[in-house]
Amino acid sequence: MNATIAAVGIDWGSTNVRAFAFDNEGRVLSVARSSAGAMSLSSHQQFERALNELAGDWLRSAPSAQLIACGMVGARGAWVEAGYCAIGANVDQLATHSVEMATQFSQPLCVIPGVASDEPDVMRGEETQLVGLDRDDALVVLPGTHSKWVELRSRRIASFKTFLTGEMNAVIREHTSIGKVLQDAPSLDDKVAVAQGIDRARRGVGDERHWLHELFGFRSRAVTQGPAPALSTEFSAWLIASEIMAARRSYPDVTQIQLLASQPLANWYEQIAVMLGFNVNTHNAEHCVASGLWRILKARTRLQRAFAP
Repeated sequence: MNATIAAVGIDWGSTNVRAFAFDNEGRVLSVARSSAGAMSLSSHQQFERALNELAGDWLRSAPSAQLIACGMVGARGAWVEAGYCAIGANVDQLATHSVEMATQFSQPLCVIPGVASDEPDVMRGEETQLVGLDRDDALVVLPGTHSKWVELRSRRIASFKTFLTGEMNAVIREHTSIGKVLQDAPSLDDKVAVAQGIDRARRGVGDERHWLHELFGFRSRAVTQGPAPALSTEFSAWLIASEIMAARRSYPDVTQIQLLASQPLANWYEQIAVMLGFNVNTHNAEHCVASGLWRILKARTRLQRAFAP
């Protein structure tokens, strides 16, 4: 790496962490990854060790480089609690309410807060991706363990809804009797099974009890008809389509969504959302979080200079 590192941004999730080395224009010079997610670390010393293993070489080579992080590193019980901004937050508010803490390196670590609504609903990490998306007004979908549907207005987080889709998929597949009949890898290439899953989700609209009955139906069909590879694909399509149909009730007039995701979820959500009548623009989640880290860091620097005595 020949260019000088001006900053290091870290997306510190529950199970994984990735770091970006930036030059002074915000270009990503290098990316480092680790499985040392926040949930696997329980002490200041463990977080320090994980930071050193992830980005220590960068930070020693560029001791003046600024440090910023988003995600579960700022959750209660993690390295430092960064709290939540209220709904309506924008890049300046996220920068202002970021929390600094000392590290073993020359510069402190700036940790970005999450966002909380009055419902209550919460996000932590997604706010940084939304800043990186750089949109004035949009309905943004961020699939994952806890999938988010976020309304942006004038670059502010105006409202959002969280769906337990990813976690529900993992729990059902790994810890239930239904999961035992869903052992095959789901495939978007099975167009018939995908369409069947979407049709099942459509039938459940407006009936809050319907999904529990449909869920057991995957097991009963396997018991009476025998297990089939298509069942796993149909289940995945049903689960994602159920989320999309439920979200549509909150945003009934929106037909255009910005999908902020990595593969393979991006393909699943894009294809199913299109089949349900949405127009979809897909964006790379990693690019957005890197851009968001840089933008929030620059906003923080600008605000600090503006209010300096």
